[in-house]
Amino acid sequence: MDENSRRKLLTLGHRPPALCKTTMQGVLKDLLGVELNVKSMTEFESFRDRAYHVQIDSHQLSQYLESKDLQIDDYRLPQNKLQPSLVLKILNSAEVEKYDLNLAKINIMQHLHQKGIPSPKPIPLADNKVVKIIRITTTNGDNSQNYIEYIAYLLTYVEGNIIAAIYPSNDLLYKLGRLAGKMDTELQ
Repeated sequence: MDENSRRKLLTLGHRPPALCKTTMQGVLKDLLGVELNVKSMTEFESFRDRAYHVQIDSHQLSQYLESKDLQIDDYRLPQNKLQPSLVLKILNSAEVEKYDLNLAKINIMQHLHQKGIPSPKPIPLADNKVVKIIRITTTNGDNSQNYIEYIAYLLTYVEGNIIAAIYPSNDLLYKLGRLAGKMDTELQ
């Protein structure tokens, strides 16, 4: 793919391809620098990006975190005590141009988590950063291959319901408003 075609794709954005288990393990190895056994993976609904709920081997994750001087309990929420779960997020290719903005979003999640607001916690990557640009190779109709760059990161999985699937009661809207107010206060 020539540079002009590549730039055009970046301008419009390109949704990342769906990942099979083998490719998922390759992406995780690229991000973390170690092989992890993916026990299960489920894709969340998303229009522009890809997000996967990934369950991995507890011992392998523990070894990885210890290599970063971190403890696995710091990366588990109470409901995930038995099986560590991660969310792998791969952003639309147009987001590569907004690297700093996406890094800021992840830093906000980290800050909210530290303030006790239930939110995903970024998992440090092999290079001690929380975001990485990855390349995923695709095959064209003529069997030629090219790559597209995407921003990828890992977060702890937070159990809950997708807001679109919930009937909004007055109580729920009140709690949502209180949480939004608390978030606003913590981000001042």
